[in-house]
Amino acid sequence: MEKLQQPGYIGIGLSTDDISLKHIYCTSKSDRWMVYFSQKGISKLFGPNADGTTFGKPIQQGDKVGIQYFKSPQGNELKFFHNGEELGVAFRGFTGKLFFCVFLYYVGDRVTLN
Repeated sequence: MEKLQQPGYIGIGLSTDDISLKHIYCTSKSDRWMVYFSQKGISKLFGPNADGTTFGKPIQQGDKVGIQYFKSPQGNELKFFHNGEELGVAFRGFTGKLFFCVFLYYVGDRVTLN
């Protein structure tokens, strides 16, 4: 994270192409996104079958978050990495066309994508 104000509201993950920008605050269960979300020193998952499940570590300024999407015998899987540490499979069994997404809360927050 290049610049992230405290308490660090950020969501990183994948979304479908029909996500509504009017409902950008991704803190609810949905089949339209799979997000690793961090706020106020707590990190959670939101997406299909995940409505605030505690996950990983809080994301802070200077952290690096990675995403790995792959097919396995159990179905499509999504893993997250935080500062090089694998956090494990966060979501499994989803289908469809997906896009990388970042949700930022504060004006002026920014990320660098590689």
